[in-house]
Amino acid sequence: MPLRAGELLSNFSSHHDSNGMMLHKTDVSRLDRVIDQLSGPSEAQCDLLREHLESARTYLLGDMPGEYELSLRLAIEALDCISDADRRHAVNETLSELLAEEMR
Repeated sequence: MPLRAGELLSNFSSHHDSNGMMLHKTDVSRLDRVIDQLSGPSEAQCDLLREHLESARTYLLGDMPGEYELSLRLAIEALDCISDADRRHAVNETLSELLAEEMR
């Protein structure tokens, strides 16, 4: 099983990229929660969405803001695979917030 955000970032408080934007481990935790929500059998059809989210997580940890932003955008475009409307709305809100924070 891959390491979770808390294990990878146990001593991580904040990091500034070349644009001065701040990355918080809470962003990784939020992505982890979304990925976990989509790991159940009811969302088995969401492989592409999970792939975009896992890529976003990797790019976030790797301090690759352009790739992170693109992965979030692609994930938002793939939300239709989520069968439950409330869950789809909640995931959309989370991803939109992460994207807006990245663009500040």
